[in-house]
Amino acid sequence: MIKLENEFDRNRFCFFLRLKDKLVCFRYKSLILRFVPSPFIWSYIVKYHIERHASGRCRDMLLNNFYVDNLVKTHQSPSELLQLYIEATTTLLKGGFELKNCCSNSELVLHHINLDNNNSTHGMPFEKVLGYLYDPVLDVINVINSGVKKGVSTKRDMLSVNSTLFDPLGLVLPVTIKGKIILSQLWKLGVAWDQQVPGDIMTSWNKFREDLVGIEEISFDRCTVYTDSSAILVIFRDASNLAYGIVEYLYQHGEAKLLYAKARVTPAVKRTLPALELLSVYLAIKHITLLIKMFPVKFREILVAVDAQVVLSWLLSQSINTKCQFTRNRLKDIKAMVNDLHDRGHIIKFRYVNTAENPADFVTRVISVTKFIKEMDFWLKGPPWLHARVLI
Repeated sequence: MIKLENEFDRNRFCFFLRLKDKLVCFRYKSLILRFVPSPFIWSYIVKYHIERHASGRCRDMLLNNFYVDNLVKTHQSPSELLQLYIEATTTLLKGGFELKNCCSNSELVLHHINLDNNNSTHGMPFEKVLGYLYDPVLDVINVINSGVKKGVSTKRDMLSVNSTLFDPLGLVLPVTIKGKIILSQLWKLGVAWDQQVPGDIMTSWNKFREDLVGIEEISFDRCTVYTDSSAILVIFRDASNLAYGIVEYLYQHGEAKLLYAKARVTPAVKRTLPALELLSVYLAIKHITLLIKMFPVKFREILVAVDAQVVLSWLLSQSINTKCQFTRNRLKDIKAMVNDLHDRGHIIKFRYVNTAENPADFVTRVISVTKFIKEMDFWLKGPPWLHARVLI
């Protein structure tokens, strides 16, 4: 251990300069730009300040709705949202923190933002929110696509392009999953990082690059939910030899909306199709646990739609009737998670759905952006029976 002469020295960041014949120590009075712990220190100080000076709903908002240095909040009442804005700016200003570049789709809130001179100054029609482009006038969001570039010919280049595609909600996953599938194929072929990609895969990549250009033009209505009433969660899942994934919908007030989508490429170790189907169920149950913990809406029913009858029979059976150890272990994991959710008051229902009415089929197979746009209504709202509540 190192003993400090003064306890205050523990927070010192110093540098030395030679002035004439003497070394003079200078100490920073603010956070050092790009210093590794600076983001943590900023976050800790802001949180400490909020816990001391904020209260009620404003305190909850400031503690739970900051994403790095961006504050994002939605509310059903513009007047209450305005009150939260006033309380937040006042509270943060006490600690020397100023909310800047504020924006809202509410004219009432936006009017007060302009009076405070806190409005956005970049002059662009959209705002960057959680990795998306948000248009407050049209109330729509677009995916930021910075991965379209020419001259890609190696696995390293393709990985770089895939890494720039940021779509945390999976809104355009049926199109972007193709990039991950291509990379998976390169790994299985043993292609080196800087080796020229085989011609057939290069052809697939060029088609994928053209599809990426098309997703820039797709706008999605901002999905809103009612936090003062319960909802039904419906999860579709599917698997193929290329990928497996899930698509989640929220049914509330007679309307179903796309909530989230996620997909993964199939493991390098070859598995049977039923085993991959089971992996998608495992992924769905894991996300149910996460949603219950993080989502502000209470789920009165949770439904997992399965289009594989073999897997459905495994899930509904009281015993595990399979000799494959991998399948047996996944079934044990799924049943353990389902029982844990049951003990906490959440009943999981498994139901059969026809493959033609399964939107998760889009995230496990390669489709073009043209077909994706054609099937957009089905992707965003799910099959017709979901609105009619036939299955539930």
